[in-house]
Amino acid sequence: MPGLHRLAAMTITTFAMAVPAIAVSAFDRGGPKSSAIVASWARAIIRLAGVRIVVEGRELLPPEGATLFVSTHSSMLDVPALFTLVPARTRFVAKRELFLIPLFGQAIRMLGFVEIDRADKRAAKTAIGRAADLARGDRPILVFPEGTRSRDGSLLPFKKGAFALAHELRLPLVPIACLGGSACMPSQKMAVIPGVMTLKVGRTLRPETDDYSSRAALMEAARREIDLLVS
Repeated sequence: MPGLHRLAAMTITTFAMAVPAIAVSAFDRGGPKSSAIVASWARAIIRLAGVRIVVEGRELLPPEGATLFVSTHSSMLDVPALFTLVPARTRFVAKRELFLIPLFGQAIRMLGFVEIDRADKRAAKTAIGRAADLARGDRPILVFPEGTRSRDGSLLPFKKGAFALAHELRLPLVPIACLGGSACMPSQKMAVIPGVMTLKVGRTLRPETDDYSSRAALMEAARREIDLLVS
């Protein structure tokens, strides 16, 4: 299938699955039925993209529960790829622009994803508070700590919000390197190129038992882990 046709099929599938996601979330917001739709969408997108997912370190994942996953981010394929690894109950902190997309934005809002406005510090703080409420309800959370996609694959500076959340709530923090997405879906091209994406799981950082004196210390520990994964 030509790359542009793959992109068209992925787009159609995303909007088609937004309809049942909205309908189901009306009575099962964040529950097993709505989470099953998210997982089905992720598998469909990865299949249509012609991408093979390789996972390294799956055995390092902690038992399912309130966990903070922090991942590198270089492609729009990262989210569906990560949903092949993290529990379907996981909710992402996603940029505000995604919530403005007709139908799709309504679907992810109904599904319980957390909207963050990167240009508004007060709104960003509110978003982290919403993520904290989800974590208190035993929900796994995933954050891209760079705050945006890396255009060249290099690791950008981390934002502190996610690490403040993990430090305050004593959440186990799992660093992940999501690699290969930018080669399969280059940001400068309207096409999808079949290939391989690799998800590397680092060791779990545990603020409840490890000696992280501050959110900054936890952030630096996570960055060191991710540096090792991407090297």
